[in-house]
Amino acid sequence: MSSRRNDHYLFALYGESHTGICIEYDFADVTWADSAENILSKDNLLKYIECFKVDYVPHLPVIDYNEHASIQQQKLLFSTKLKVWQGEKEYRLVSTAIGLHSYYPKTAMRSVTLGINFNMLHRGLIHDWLSQRGYVALYEATIPNVGSEMLGRKLIREY
Repeated sequence: MSSRRNDHYLFALYGESHTGICIEYDFADVTWADSAENILSKDNLLKYIECFKVDYVPHLPVIDYNEHASIQQQKLLFSTKLKVWQGEKEYRLVSTAIGLHSYYPKTAMRSVTLGINFNMLHRGLIHDWLSQRGYVALYEATIPNVGSEMLGRKLIREY
């Protein structure tokens, strides 16, 4: 997860050279449960889920896999990356409960941004998919201004 939905570099790297899409979620609307019947309340959720901002360091830490997996070790393992990746501005959600799953209700999705090189033949599929989800905005990425790392976005439609 990244806090930057319009990053030119990330779209090029993870969006298949701008042919993919970027989905924006509001995690306040995500439901967490350890089974379909046992949905966790927000208060109980805080006991099991930790959100870490990724720490970008010059050298990766040494992790002792012989020790019991503490939340501190999980944090080191899942939220530490080399400094070269710091432009990604990432976050990690780490669960301390075995079998905990996330459920993304239709209201959690806020927007979809099509890459600059998105195949327009697939646009109809995206329209069909989004029209079933309730409110979500569809954007098209636009070429950034000269010298900018950030893509622009043009609103295509709100569903």
